[in-house]
Amino acid sequence: MTFHLWTVVNRSIKAFAYHNGFSVQKYHSEKLNGKCALLKDIKFYTQEGHLEVTDQYHLLKASHPHHTLHKKDLYNAIQQFYNDNNPNLDDTARLLKYLLNQRLNDNNLYMEYKFDQRTNALANLL
Repeated sequence: MTFHLWTVVNRSIKAFAYHNGFSVQKYHSEKLNGKCALLKDIKFYTQEGHLEVTDQYHLLKASHPHHTLHKKDLYNAIQQFYNDNNPNLDDTARLLKYLLNQRLNDNNLYMEYKFDQRTNALANLL
């Protein structure tokens, strides 16, 4: 799913949280900008090794002990490198985004979806 503006992301999260009766905590993370060796390894593990997030996290923590690595930053970097390697995900992302928005507006709309853990592809939608 792609959001082009942070205001849209915030609005969607707040609406989802309000609808489901929970609050949202904001998380500020240190960006991985400037950590070239770390990003190079993440790119390799994602595009060539097809490693899952937890495997990458443990490998990166062991090979780069001097870097602070937050899982949220790792998820974002993996998603970026995965999308760079798989540019045809836009149609699926647009469909899922549309359905999620419809679900926010229609309380009777029921939807479940699952992603393949290895490829992050949409594996099931009902």
